[in-house]
Amino acid sequence: MNRRQFFKKLPHMAKDLIAEEKPVIRPPYFSEEHIQKCKKCEGFCVTACEERIIFRLEDGSPYLEFRESGCTFCRKCSDACLEDVISYESLPQDKIKTTIRIQTQTCLAWNKTICNSCRDVCIENAVKFLGLFNPQIDHDRCTSCGFCVAKCPVSAVQTVQKEEIY
Repeated sequence: MNRRQFFKKLPHMAKDLIAEEKPVIRPPYFSEEHIQKCKKCEGFCVTACEERIIFRLEDGSPYLEFRESGCTFCRKCSDACLEDVISYESLPQDKIKTTIRIQTQTCLAWNKTICNSCRDVCIENAVKFLGLFNPQIDHDRCTSCGFCVAKCPVSAVQTVQKEEIY
């Protein structure tokens, strides 16, 4: 596929990606066993988040959206949670239970266009390039903070459900 064909196909690929069902990504320090307490909560974790990435489902439970930003692990959501559903003390690991992946079909770098958006924003240096192109996620270093997801210009960096529970 040449460059012109790639950019012509790009809007169709983006529409297909949006149609996929996204996994529910919980905030860091979140405990599933106390999720029922979220029903009676007023959503203080949502308003405490400076990055504005925490939202609530119909059942009141919090989830993350990496549309414009990522998680800095500032712990303000934990401090704001009165029910200890989000509790740094009980789950002190700065890691989100999801996996970041790069869709090579839509990634600009994998399609021979110079792009470093995901690597430039990664404070953990978890995005490694094989040569000038071909970015890969180093899952040992990745905290799944989501900044690379938010900054990818073609939505090639995505979250998937984590099979392994920390």
